[in-house]
Amino acid sequence: MLFNKPRALEMMERHGLDAVVASFRENVAYLSDVQSFLPGMYRFLDVESFALFARDPGVPPAVVISSEDAAWGSEYDTWIGDVYLFGKKKIFRGAEASEGERRCLALSDKHKSQPRAADALLQAIRDRGLERSCIGLDEKSFRPPTLAGLKEHCPNVKWVEAFEFFRVLRTVKTPEELDRLRVAAEVNERAREDAFAVIREGVVEEDILAAFRESTAKRGAVIEFWNSGAGYRAAFTLLCNGSLFPACRYRMKKGDVFRFDGGSIWNLYHSDTGATAIIGGPTPRQKTCYGAIKAGMDAAMNLLRPGAKASDVYASVVSAVEKSGLPHFGEYSTFCGHGIGIEARDYPIFVPPMKTDNPFLPGSYDIPLEKDMVVNIEVPYRETGVGGFQIEYSFRITATGCELLIPQKRELEIR
Repeated sequence: MLFNKPRALEMMERHGLDAVVASFRENVAYLSDVQSFLPGMYRFLDVESFALFARDPGVPPAVVISSEDAAWGSEYDTWIGDVYLFGKKKIFRGAEASEGERRCLALSDKHKSQPRAADALLQAIRDRGLERSCIGLDEKSFRPPTLAGLKEHCPNVKWVEAFEFFRVLRTVKTPEELDRLRVAAEVNERAREDAFAVIREGVVEEDILAAFRESTAKRGAVIEFWNSGAGYRAAFTLLCNGSLFPACRYRMKKGDVFRFDGGSIWNLYHSDTGATAIIGGPTPRQKTCYGAIKAGMDAAMNLLRPGAKASDVYASVVSAVEKSGLPHFGEYSTFCGHGIGIEARDYPIFVPPMKTDNPFLPGSYDIPLEKDMVVNIEVPYRETGVGGFQIEYSFRITATGCELLIPQKRELEIR
């Protein structure tokens, strides 16, 4: 199970929530294991999905999905047995149905399909006697008419905006999540190695990306982002979704740096890593730059443990880099890492402290580290005339410190 049920129950009790409703696509998948892309593809056409979970163990959870998504409930495992549908049924009942078709039709028949998502969610709330309870809503993905309908027809419910509830809940990973994250990281690391095997004098940047893309695909993942660059482009941020279009035809030459920053998705879970290669040998300045960011990474690793604050880790990275030959680093640095999971950027975010009055956060976004969080620490540096450099690892927070999520080794690779 992806859902961290014990942590959810503890947080709900602490915040006085009788139930929570997920609507953000990643949160619905996290809570229910239903992973349809329809709510993403048709987000502006009233295709929503919800997952409802109550604190009372006698109140069963529920999933609300489009009738077109009924096969997700019948073909793939979800620990939630009660599925509510909305919208027109999409399968005509013709000749005698097969076993698989009967499973899907039975799901469609269990509850009367409601006209709209809001109607189906209201039915699920009423069936559970939650009309006078305190319900946390994952408000970011609720369409305004849906939210208005809920408040109109359940006037005695205390509605609480709870998007940050889910963000904080997801920070501590379950065993299933850790397994998926390890596979995702392994796939990404092997693809990174295959991409680096292509790097040599005369190669064009597009060929490096093509090697990464092919290696990722053959291992069953999809590229999520590419933020890498060769030569003068190593000092740029060129973040794109999947691949660069138009393709980059920059041809690498001796002395060029290649800065890698890329990630993929495997079975809903994200990966991200960073590394650096150079054609020929590094100049003294390039050695200084890489040595400084390596010192920053070492400083972060020494602080990663339960109770440490993300802002303290960030400050230690900046201090170590500045003392190691880049005294201006703090003027150009904005962050040094993030959590990772069913989203590419989970909490915590390793930045200076930022205050907030959100009730689910500790007065700021500076969330203390906990055991079984998975975080990426990344230390990039870019300098015109010299190049761009990056080191990035994924770590699991242990009871006493941290460990690499998968075996990884970073050094300035000479090609």
